[in-house]
Amino acid sequence: MGGAVVNPTAGSARPMSGSSTRALLVLGPAVAIATGIVLRVWPRPALWLDEAQSVAFARESFGSIPTALRQDGAPPLYYLLLRAWTNVFGTGTTAVRALSAVISMGALAVLGAVAARLWGRRAAAAVLVIASTSSFAIRYASETRMYSLVTLEVAAGLWFVVRWIDRRRRGDLVALMVTVAALLYTHYWGLYLVITVVIVLAAVAATPERRPVVVPIGAALIAGCVLWLPWLPSFRFQSRHTATPWAQAARLGDIVSATGLRTGWGSLARSIVVVLLAGTVVVVLTMWSRTPRLMLPLVAVTVGCPLVAVVGGSVSDSAYTVRYTAVVFPVAMLVVGAACSTIRPVRLGAALVIVVAVLSSAVAIHEIGVPRTTAPRVAARLRLLVHAGDVLIYCPDQLAPAMSRVLAGDDAFDGVRQEVYPDGTPSRVDWIDYRSRYQQADPVAAVERYEAMAAQRTIWLIWSGTYPPTQGPCTELFDQLRATRRDNRLIVTDDQSISDHESLWEFEMSP
Repeated sequence: MGGAVVNPTAGSARPMSGSSTRALLVLGPAVAIATGIVLRVWPRPALWLDEAQSVAFARESFGSIPTALRQDGAPPLYYLLLRAWTNVFGTGTTAVRALSAVISMGALAVLGAVAARLWGRRAAAAVLVIASTSSFAIRYASETRMYSLVTLEVAAGLWFVVRWIDRRRRGDLVALMVTVAALLYTHYWGLYLVITVVIVLAAVAATPERRPVVVPIGAALIAGCVLWLPWLPSFRFQSRHTATPWAQAARLGDIVSATGLRTGWGSLARSIVVVLLAGTVVVVLTMWSRTPRLMLPLVAVTVGCPLVAVVGGSVSDSAYTVRYTAVVFPVAMLVVGAACSTIRPVRLGAALVIVVAVLSSAVAIHEIGVPRTTAPRVAARLRLLVHAGDVLIYCPDQLAPAMSRVLAGDDAFDGVRQEVYPDGTPSRVDWIDYRSRYQQADPVAAVERYEAMAAQRTIWLIWSGTYPPTQGPCTELFDQLRATRRDNRLIVTDDQSISDHESLWEFEMSP
C-alpha cells in the first residue's frame, strides 16, 4: 500500500552525528509536547455558545441525552462521555474543558505511535512536534466540544489499520470496527472520512496481491457503519429539522485552507499551510518510487476527504465550519510529519519542523488571551443595574447559553426573569426548524407578553443583529421594543471582533 520504507540516513550530504540525532529526537519532541500541554491547559475565558450548549446537554440524564440531542443536530457519544466526566469532576469551566485536553494528549500519543511504527523515530518526532504545537489542535483541545475526541478516534483507527497490515490479527479489525462506530457516534463528518477511505481502498485493491490486506479493512469499516445504523432515525430527523442555518455549505477553498493545518492569525496561517503543503508535494513528487510506507494512500485520504465533503455538502445542503476538518487532521499530521522527516539534508527538514512549531505556538499563545464570548463583560455591567422583577430578553437565542451560565448562581440576578425570543430555554438553543420559527415569530405579540411580565419594571435586551438567520426577526423585535418603550439606552456596545458577541440595551417604562 505504498512504497518501501525510506532509509532515514540515505541521501544526506552531511549527516548528523548519532548523539546529535538522538538529542534532537528526544529533546525536540519533549519541548514541543511540554509546550503543547501547557497551551492546552492554560486558563481560558468563559465558555462560549457551543461549549455552554454542550454542558447543558451533558446535564441531562444518560438516558435522556440521545432524545434531547434531536434539538442539536449532533450524535451522542461525546455528550455521554462529558456527562460521565462531570459526574466526577463537576461542571466548572476548567473541569469541562479538561476532558478535551486529556483526550487531545491521548491522540498525540497514538499519532506518535503510528508514525513510529510506519516510519521510525525521526518521523514520529516530526509528527509529534507539529501536532503538539498546532494551534488547530490546541484550540479544540481547550474547548468543551467533541473535536479532540474525533482526533483520537481517527488516530486510533489508523493505529489498528497499521497493526492489521503488520500482524494480520482479527482483533485489530474488530477494534477498527468499534472505532469507526465510535467516530460516527461522535461526529457526522466521520461519514465523509469513511467514504474516502473506502474509495482509496478500492483503488489499492485493484492490485490482486493487495486484496487480502485491504478487503478486510474495508469490511471492518462497513461493519462499523452497521453498528451506527441504530442512530439512523435520529440522524434523519436532525438532517431534516436541525440543519445549521448559521453557516454556509462546504467550499473546497475554505476546507483546503483549514485541513488540519489551519493556525489562525491571517497571513501567518496561510504561510504555514503553504510551507507544509509545498514540502509535502515536493517530497511525494521527488520520491515517487520510494515514498515512505503508506504515504500515498494517506495523501489520497488527506486530499480526497475535503473533495468528498464538498460533494456531500452540496448534495445534502449541509453546512461547514473549520473545526469539522478534525476528521482529517490526524491523517494530515502524519503526511506532513513523514514528508518533513524525509527531507534531505536532515538539518533542513528539522529546521522546517522547528520553524512551523515556533510559528504555530506563537499563534496559539496569541489565541489564548482572546475572549470567545463577551458574556462576562456584559454581565458585569448588567449586575450593577438590574433589580428583581426585571425581564431579561435574548435575541437571538444563540446569545443565551453562555450568558445564562455566567448569570447562574449570582445573587444579583435572583428574581430576574430570563426569556428567549421567540421561544425556548436560556440554557441551550433549540435548532429544530430554526429558520422558520424565527421567520414566523410575531414581535408585536412578544413585546406585549414581555410588557405584561415586566409591568412597571425594566426590560433588558441582550441583542445582536448579526447572527444568521435571525438578523431580520431580531431587528424587528428591537424596533418594536424601542417603539413601545421610548425611554431606552445602549449600555454595552456589540463588539463583533469577538466570535460570541452581543449588545445590552435598557428599556425603561416611559413616564
